[in-house]
Amino acid sequence: MPPDRIFGRIEQKLRKKENIVSPSQYYDVFKEETSVHVYGKDFLMYNFKNATTKQTKSVLGFKTTEQKVFSYVKGLHTVGITPSYTDTQVRLDILKRNSNLKLFEDNLEVLPKISHVKPAKKKDIASLLKYFCIPEDAKQFYDDVMQETTNNIVFDDENPEGAAYYDEDEC
Repeated sequence: MPPDRIFGRIEQKLRKKENIVSPSQYYDVFKEETSVHVYGKDFLMYNFKNATTKQTKSVLGFKTTEQKVFSYVKGLHTVGITPSYTDTQVRLDILKRNSNLKLFEDNLEVLPKISHVKPAKKKDIASLLKYFCIPEDAKQFYDDVMQETTNNIVFDDENPEGAAYYDEDEC
């Protein structure tokens, strides 16, 4: 993460631009000041939670919040834990029987793209898109923003803004 002065310079440059319609216009401004990694081109996000449930035990026998030190030694299928910095480590097996860490990468799934834009904001974007010519490289971006998703999202009738609440336990 770059320092605050870099963000200040970026804000100054963005203020000078009249309209920014494409994400690539943002990327160009950011690339002048810092390195830019674009999701979907330079890196992907994986669902490690589902992959680990197939390989690791669900009940580990200790509370992770109470541990101060975790250690892992490459080649061993155990984790060392210590509830204080001075105690000796206890090594616990965290893998299920007959599980193979080499298969871990095979179980990794790319997380799906989910639009986190609120319905009111989508409505504003749709009304503004009538007045701008969208470049070809930005059409996929706007399609992703405007998509309707209901995966793992709980809508509350009492919420006036239509904000979605995400249930993190159902990944």
